[in-house]
Amino acid sequence: MLPIAPLHVLFVYGAKRLNGIMEFGQAVSDEMQARANLLPLDQREAAMKAMIADRKRIERDVYWCKCEEKRFADAFSRAFWLCFWAVAILLCCIFGILTTFWILFVGSVIAFIASFWIG
Repeated sequence: MLPIAPLHVLFVYGAKRLNGIMEFGQAVSDEMQARANLLPLDQREAAMKAMIADRKRIERDVYWCKCEEKRFADAFSRAFWLCFWAVAILLCCIFGILTTFWILFVGSVIAFIASFWIG
């Protein structure tokens, strides 16, 4: 049983990798469709054929767009955690460690529950 136990990690990694590939392909397809929709109706089919032939350029554009989105998400996450710890340290200085723990714990639970309604 011991040699088989870590095998599930490979399945999870493979599933995430496959999901990323399929998501990227869908983003490329959506970008081509969006570009084709900017043209008049009689030119869309020819434009789609031209974009399929030039798929590498569109893939590169989508890749850079995804990279920019990831950079923004990382910067936003970093700013959020900096603010979180600044508030935690401030509360700890004002109320003490135990009270600060319960304030942050209850606030985190409320935010977690609210996140289901926000989407």
